[in-house]
Amino acid sequence: MEVQVDFYKLTGKWYAGGRVEIGDARLWKGDLYAAIIKNQRILKPGWEDHFIVVVNDLPELDADPNYHEFFKVIFFPKWVKKIFRNVYYESENQNLVKMIDDLVTAVNENARREQA
Repeated sequence: MEVQVDFYKLTGKWYAGGRVEIGDARLWKGDLYAAIIKNQRILKPGWEDHFIVVVNDLPELDADPNYHEFFKVIFFPKWVKKIFRNVYYESENQNLVKMIDDLVTAVNENARREQA
């Protein structure tokens, strides 16, 4: 199975994208990100700490209303998730959740604009 994968700089700017073969890897099995790391041929090795990864279903599969394998999945580098987690636990400020949602929304909107 193939999916559309887009790589964004940590600033949210689109960097590169393409199709990646993921085989039988799935998000709910916990092996999707590992399959992308292993099988992508878009970026050079060592990219994992420097890019946000957005995974989408292929456009040709969107025409089928019964098919939605992934919709859209976003992966942040581990160190970014660690910062979010630390800030969240050190403060009970619920604005952090909004900040993360806003970041995901901005990346998704940027992806739509780039693909249009």
